[in-house]
Amino acid sequence: MLENQVGIDKEEEQEKQEVLEDIVEEPVEVKLSWNKKIIIIIVGILSYFLFLFLFFPYTSFIRFIMIKYLKEYKVDFVDLNIGLGSKIPIQLTDFYISNDKDVLINGDLIQFKIHLWKLINKEIDGELNLNSGNVKFKEYEFKIKNLTLKSNIKNSYDVPLSNWSGEIGLNLKELFLLELFGPLKTLSLSEDQKNVKNTQILIKVDKGRVNINKFLFTHSLFDVQISGNGRLNDKIDNSTIDTKICFQPNPSLEELNPMIYTLYITAGGSIGGQLCIKMEGTISNINFKTESK
Repeated sequence: MLENQVGIDKEEEQEKQEVLEDIVEEPVEVKLSWNKKIIIIIVGILSYFLFLFLFFPYTSFIRFIMIKYLKEYKVDFVDLNIGLGSKIPIQLTDFYISNDKDVLINGDLIQFKIHLWKLINKEIDGELNLNSGNVKFKEYEFKIKNLTLKSNIKNSYDVPLSNWSGEIGLNLKELFLLELFGPLKTLSLSEDQKNVKNTQILIKVDKGRVNINKFLFTHSLFDVQISGNGRLNDKIDNSTIDTKICFQPNPSLEELNPMIYTLYITAGGSIGGQLCIKMEGTISNINFKTESK
């Protein structure tokens, strides 16, 4: 009886061993085709660049670039955001630019949209939007609001100004003079009269030849329009201009500002017409001539 029981136990043990051998099989070698290997490599590379894009320290990198290449200026900001698109949007919050001498710009929100591929090919094709900010340059100090600047300039750097071609457009809702300068210091201007509104500028350049297609703005005392052309030379001081600036007075100019009214009439202007000033010469030596209409 005992021998029969031992035989049964051995048979059960043998059956268990066979079941385990069936379950634990030798690993099967998987062979990948070249197409599958290429797909895996491409997915790996794309995953790497996606990870790099999502977690790259853009803020630190941009600060490093500014410190390295803008040595004469101090540039800083609180926050930076970079988006996607054919024109890459870069947004700075609470920024300032200064060179410790006579230039200081600060604002609450500024956004650049730069066409990266064109920038690599020495063409500035982009747009700048500034919500509001302050600008100080030497004795000039003013506040600007809702500024849009667009440019599409070919051969824009590493070449002389005389080779520039393209166009620059500007729209500015409001410019407020925080500090009067030059002859304006002698004038009595109210707070409203320190405002310049709805400035629109469109300038086209063709191999250094400048044409002012549009340049106008509105003031409480005058509507102002500038037209003309010029020529960019390798040095700004030697660049030439041949332009005209025309003032269309407010019918109530005498009531709004008697001092400016007297100056306007003395210069040959009339309330029903325009007073234009012709400007000719180089930037460093401009000749002025008044014309009345």
